[in-house]
Order: sequence, then C-alpha cells, then structure tokens
Amino acid sequence: MTLVDMVGFTAAAASFVAFSAKTMIPLRIAAICSNVLFIAFGLLSGFWPSALMHTLLLPLNIHRLQAMRRLVQRIAVAARADVFEAEWLRPYMRRMSFTKGRAIFTKGEPAHGVYFIVSGQVYFPEVDGHAGSGLLFGEIAIFTHEGRRTLSCVCETDVEVLYMTNEELKELYFQNPEFGYHLVRLIVGRMKQQIDQLQGLGQPA
Repeated sequence: MTLVDMVGFTAAAASFVAFSAKTMIPLRIAAICSNVLFIAFGLLSGFWPSALMHTLLLPLNIHRLQAMRRLVQRIAVAARADVFEAEWLRPYMRRMSFTKGRAIFTKGEPAHGVYFIVSGQVYFPEVDGHAGSGLLFGEIAIFTHEGRRTLSCVCETDVEVLYMTNEELKELYFQNPEFGYHLVRLIVGRMKQQIDQLQGLGQPA
C-alpha cells in the first residue's frame, strides 16, 4: 500500500467517524481531521477537486468548532450563576420582526420554536402578563406531551425577536447538560410563578 493510499483510507475513516458522531464537538474535530487528510490526499494524488472542496470546508469546520466551544464555556459560566442568561444564544438564533397587535402565537397551536425578545413589549392574555427585552419564552410548550402552546403571545408594540427551532433547542439541550439544567430551572421558575399568582388570586381579601 502506497502513502497516497494510506492517506486516502485514513481520510475516509475520519469521515466515517465524523458522520457517526452523536455530539457536535467530536463531529467537528473528526471533520477537521478528515478535511486535512483529504487535502493531503488530493495534493498527493493530483485529485484537485477533492483538495479544493476540503480546503473550503476546513475553515468552516474550524469556525463551527470554535463557536461550539465558546457556547460550552458560556454555559459553564451560566451554570454558576443564579439567573438564567440567554444572551449567549444570540449567535444560534434568527432575527424576526412583528408589528404591534400581531399574535406571535396563540394558545393551543403547535409549538415550533422559542423566542428571545430583543426589543419591544409582548402580552400574555391568559395570565395578564407583560414582558420586554431580554426574555426567553415559548420553551414550556416544547416539553409538553401535546407540544402545543400553553399561552397566547400578542405584540403590545413593534417587536423584534430572535428565534430558534425546536430541533435546534433540543440539540443544545442534549449536547450540553448545563444548558439543559438551566432550561429546566427556567421552566420550573415560570410554572412556580404562575402557581404563586393563582394562589394569590385564591386568597381572601
């Protein structure tokens, strides 16, 4: 077996490891190794399309690996804090805008993702609740058995939010135990707040 063959087979093995990885950081590391080996294979064998493709993929995989490591570090910091901070989720969410009076979602409809308020005010009519910038909301419905919204959300002003799908949130949840822990804390805190409000309404004047 020649050196070129060895490099080619090793590159293929690294690709297999990348595709079979269950979490993002090992996947990116294996992908980077695969890129480097396929670049070497392309240069040694004269197979230029392979070398070019993996030369383009290499910086992308390095960027994604660095982003995921920064996320893990921020989660570790958040795990030591008493308050859940969602600011570090910004790079993984997409920006959306809603006009005043528009419903972002209504109670009972299927839940497809979570929202983080960048600017503006929203109103939750079922609990007579108001919220502004800095709030992560819509996460409770994702973990219900029915997967449907438990409240409605209406824009009191023009609202700008960041949005993440259920699949993206669940990926972060399963890959990062600290994030999952704090997400559960957030949900429990919301439920406790609603219970306290109901108990307050039930108390005699």
